[in-house]
Amino acid sequence: MTTLNRRGFARARLSVSEANTRALRFYDRQGWAVAGPRPDQPGVVFMEKTTSPE
Repeated sequence: MTTLNRRGFARARLSVSEANTRALRFYDRQGWAVAGPRPDQPGVVFMEKTTSPE
């Protein structure tokens, strides 16, 4: 996150299958939030996290 922030990115985004509950829990514990469904891939959601230090 520090590198992305230094390069001018305010947020990071990734895709996770809704069926991958372990990954969803992991990212949630790391401060990522579900940002909505990925329209081009049913059953997949975007997750986002700010890159600024918390």
